[in-house]
Amino acid sequence: MRLPSLGPAINCLSLPKTEFLSKEADCVDAKGLGKFFDSAWNAYRDLLVFDLMHHRDLFGILVGQVQRRFQHPVSFLDLACGDSDPARMVLGKVPVREYVGVDLAAGPLELARANLQPFGIPAEFFAQDFLEFLGETKREFDLILISYSIHHLGTFKKKEVFRLAKEKLSPQGIFVIIDGMRLAGQGRDAWLVQCFQYMEKRSEGKIPATFQVVKKHMGEADFPEEGVGYEAMGREAGFKESRLIHHDPASTFGVYLAGNGRDL
Repeated sequence: MRLPSLGPAINCLSLPKTEFLSKEADCVDAKGLGKFFDSAWNAYRDLLVFDLMHHRDLFGILVGQVQRRFQHPVSFLDLACGDSDPARMVLGKVPVREYVGVDLAAGPLELARANLQPFGIPAEFFAQDFLEFLGETKREFDLILISYSIHHLGTFKKKEVFRLAKEKLSPQGIFVIIDGMRLAGQGRDAWLVQCFQYMEKRSEGKIPATFQVVKKHMGEADFPEEGVGYEAMGREAGFKESRLIHHDPASTFGVYLAGNGRDL
């Protein structure tokens, strides 16, 4: 039996064709990507319902890190936040004094407002490219999270995210990436095949239409680094702490953490 999707119903079989690759050939066109997630958010929600990308385990690791490092309510910047549903796993377990969500897809941001309302914390949402937001904001944050999205950028722009995140962190703040990451020595094509096989097996064939949408999107728009590559980027950006704290070799999803303070 198929589990119910959350949010407005969308016919995944009739989605419009979307071109993602920019002329730079180093990254994905941000506006095209935002339109895709606006139109296909229901397909993405299926991934969360079936936990195909290990949101529960990986966000659990994030919660543990925040609990260990902070003795005060944190300011939380959630880049590419979508509908902020995964963030609720953090907000329900650690004290947060303010939440800022940034995403190009305006539709999911409206869902995010409703999702966070029960927590009663100050929350702001910006329908904007997260790299532009990082470059423009003058605020500091204790926790900067980017989950399942930095893989849409080319290597140069990924490094720019690291540089800007370091500038916008509080003195003891942490920058966290939750995402698919290539294994050491693994090429992009091999990574895609491994992800497709893993997700198809884990979903047990219950969401074939969603799987085709996701497979097409990943083939066009996902360009992850090796997990150890993020460690190198963090060191290059000047973080005192830069480490891959979890990387599942079966699913390839992992958690990377960088910080300006001491290594815990």
